[in-house]
This record gives sequence, structure tokens and C-alpha cells, in this order.
Amino acid sequence: SAVCTPAGSGSIATRAAEDQVELVVSDNGHGMAPDVLSRCFEPFFTTKPVGQGPGLGTAACRGTVAPFGGTLRAASVPGAGA
Repeated sequence: SAVCTPAGSGSIATRAAEDQVELVVSDNGHGMAPDVLSRCFEPFFTTKPVGQGPGLGTAACRGTVAPFGGTLRAASVPGAGA
């Protein structure tokens, strides 16, 4: 599925992988620097200005899938989206 917004576009795909289901989310954003990527699942970590987001989105997602044996991974490079 494709998702388009004024700021860019992204896609969401699912696939079976052995005994797991993969949900792959990608976008054409500006990407993440290595220091941001290494912290992107930390609760309250955000690159947004104060008051623009608490930095809980990815941490909440990780906390939701972990009890079911799920994992989240992120891959990105500056200038290439995620």
C-alpha cells in the first residue's frame, strides 16, 4: 500500500518469512543520521522541537510487539529515506 502526504510518500508491505510475518514500512524522507538511528527506539527520544511530539511512537510500537516475541528494526542513511 502506498501512503502519500504533502511532505512525501511511503509504503507498507507484509510478507510471510518462515515462522514470522514481516511488516516493512519505507518512505522517501530525508533519512536518519547514525546517531539518531541508534536511539530511535528510546522512550522520549525525539528530533522534533519541544512540544511537537513526546518521542514515544517507536518505543510504544516496540513495547507492543515484544510480548508476542516480535522485534522492530530500523535501517536508514541520511538522504535516502527509511
